[in-house]
Amino acid sequence: MLKSFVKTAALTGLIASGLAFAQEPRVTEYQDWVGVCADVQGQERCEIQQTLNMENEQGNARLLRASVNMMDNQLVMQLLLPLGLDLRAGIVMQIDEGEEFGSGFLTCVQEGCLVAFPLDDARLAALRAGSVTKIGFRPFNTNETLVLEMSLMGFTRASQSVK
Repeated sequence: MLKSFVKTAALTGLIASGLAFAQEPRVTEYQDWVGVCADVQGQERCEIQQTLNMENEQGNARLLRASVNMMDNQLVMQLLLPLGLDLRAGIVMQIDEGEEFGSGFLTCVQEGCLVAFPLDDARLAALRAGSVTKIGFRPFNTNETLVLEMSLMGFTRASQSVK
């Protein structure tokens, strides 16, 4: 399963960058989510993304890139968080005021640290019905959990475009 998620992460990076394709990726906006489609080995592949940025002294810094794509006929959500996190703690997520659930980090690369998990029917339904997802993580060497809020506006329509 880990190999599939890492493979998915690599594909996500290629689709997002558009570097591996003869044509530019097709981008569709779904309120706060963006759909990105490209032809991959003769098949159309589509994923959805949302990026949360923060302005600092150096300019714009990415705090989170969330994406949903299809892997082995299963929707998979990936979260790319910044470097410098306590990997042992993993992340915790909550959709609206629902039950919290956690996930561990898979790996860290130059762009950040990756969390990936399949979206079962219950979690997908909660995301589609929700308005916000809270994502908590800890910076390295602290006990304080930082929480980001990711909008789910447009998620339902966007998630239906994933293939």
